[in-house]
Amino acid sequence: MHLPEQKLKQILLESGLISEE
Repeated sequence: MHLPEQKLKQILLESGLISEE
């Protein structure tokens, strides 16, 4: 199962693994 890049980025942002600045 492959998640779209947008969805993956959203998950990372919500998980706090990356910060969008």
